[in-house]
Amino acid sequence: MTDGFADDYVRAAREELGADADSMAFRFAAVAIVASDSTRVAVAALRDTLSPTYGTDSRLDWQRAGELSAAFLLDYGEVDEFADRIPDLTSLMRHRGFAFMMPHKTRSHVLVLTGRDAAAVSEVIKQLQPLTPMPGDGVVLTVD
Repeated sequence: MTDGFADDYVRAAREELGADADSMAFRFAAVAIVASDSTRVAVAALRDTLSPTYGTDSRLDWQRAGELSAAFLLDYGEVDEFADRIPDLTSLMRHRGFAFMMPHKTRSHVLVLTGRDAAAVSEVIKQLQPLTPMPGDGVVLTVD
């Protein structure tokens, strides 16, 4: 699913599922969930929300997989690794938490779920709308 037949898979899914094929839940059905030690407690909430059918929790496996989307669960002390890809990061960090979507390679995405602490990250996850069409790149939501 990470290389080669993903386009055919999505096309067939769109025929079967219609608009549901564009949902975040479908697009993140195969996902790397990369959490820091401080946010690991929020992983269960993300699994409950997205209900992935395939996944890894290893950054190395994600990097090796090619076109596999990823969700990064980080607190504000750790989100700096994405500072060059999240415009106005400092302003976004005034919120208790936020979600940010960005492209990865050609067909996959990275979803950054971040907040002041694990509780804030969990609140961001609870606000996700997995059955609606996947949001575009940029800020998905903020939590105050």
